[in-house]
Amino acid sequence: MHVNLKNRFNNIFFSNDENSNHIKSLDGLRGLAVLFVVLSHASNAGILLYESINFRFSGKIGVYLFFLLSAFLLDTQIIKNLKNKNADIHFWINYFLRRILRIYSLFILSLLLYHYLSPYGVSIIIDNKDNILEHIFLLKGENIFWSIPVEFKYYLLSPIILYLCHRFFNWNKTFTYCFLILLIIGSTLTSNFYNLSSISLVKYLPPFIIGTIIAFEYIIQPKFNSKSVLDRMPNLPLISLGIIVLLIPDVFSFVFSTKINIQGPAFIFPYSVLWGILLLSLLHKNHWIKQFFEWKMLRFIGVISYSVYLLHALILNFIRSLTIQNYYKFPVFLISTIFLSVLSFYIIERPFSKIYYSKRK
Repeated sequence: MHVNLKNRFNNIFFSNDENSNHIKSLDGLRGLAVLFVVLSHASNAGILLYESINFRFSGKIGVYLFFLLSAFLLDTQIIKNLKNKNADIHFWINYFLRRILRIYSLFILSLLLYHYLSPYGVSIIIDNKDNILEHIFLLKGENIFWSIPVEFKYYLLSPIILYLCHRFFNWNKTFTYCFLILLIIGSTLTSNFYNLSSISLVKYLPPFIIGTIIAFEYIIQPKFNSKSVLDRMPNLPLISLGIIVLLIPDVFSFVFSTKINIQGPAFIFPYSVLWGILLLSLLHKNHWIKQFFEWKMLRFIGVISYSVYLLHALILNFIRSLTIQNYYKFPVFLISTIFLSVLSFYIIERPFSKIYYSKRK
């Protein structure tokens, strides 16, 4: 009985493990990303993991990791298929179909859910049908929904960027790196000189492009794991993660007795580099840090992370209004969020992820 339940659980949440190309530790990395967001929003609402641990205003740190990881995973597929000349109409139909069905379906459902629950005290600004339509057409992104238009825009831009690298540079490392680095420089300069909107892709391009660079290196470089700076500096990812934690506003304020504002565009590129170092360490076959990110509990959070991201604010608003002791609120919030997210993953995400366009002779 126990074995059957375990097999059933693994089949539902870890079915990708059967794929030899699946990198288990990246599930854990996605779990870390959503935990940053959840802990930040809970802290903003006054619901703390421990009284002395406060993650206020650090949610974007996790979103930058989401952006980088999405770019790496998607662009790895695109580069591989372009390089092997398999990027036919069948590939592109499935590319966009999977984005729309798995991501867009839950996005729209969440918008409707927040809208219809708003009269009952859910303080998310989805207060009329016009607002919903603006979000659906990616013209607006309020509260937790700001990142979805940004990510969808990159889904559209990424194939163009990679096709240019394939068609005009033939994956030449010098030209490709120069092109991608120029995109980062242009994005950073534009963000510093112009007041871009909260859903501007240009503003958040650096984490995506760094994810693309890592994907390019991972696919194009056949001896990716043989020689690496990580062999000479095995503690580099731990240092990177330590700096990220240090740059959490309350941690920084505690250590240096001064405030730091990480919301500005100047911090986007440094965070992207720091997360990129951690991602590179997980792609290295023998690096010790992989074991932590392959921890099943963290991977489980990563697998359901999209549902957690979209639905946790519903639970947060409800828990905040409960008249219970403060030290009970965070465990109740976390357990309730995971329970709702598991249902969402099983009922919506998982079935839609299995739909694809089949090529027939």
